[in-house]
Amino acid sequence: MHRSIVHPALEPLKKQFPEVKFLVGEFRDMVTVVVPRQAITEVCQYLHDEPTLKYDMLAELNGADYLDIPGRRTALP
Repeated sequence: MHRSIVHPALEPLKKQFPEVKFLVGEFRDMVTVVVPRQAITEVCQYLHDEPTLKYDMLAELNGADYLDIPGRRTALP
């Protein structure tokens, strides 16, 4: 059965960035939002500055280096 993920930041993010394709998941009541690298600066700034959200602590930021992986795309967007 499909269950919608509910979090107070999701609707404001979708409304502020309608062109961004967020990947949203939930595991053990923890919501994860994956932000495309092209939008990370604007999204983080919005989450910090928006008075209704006011995110003021970056707890985790991850990246992956796929440059030496066989079969990777040759051109980065």
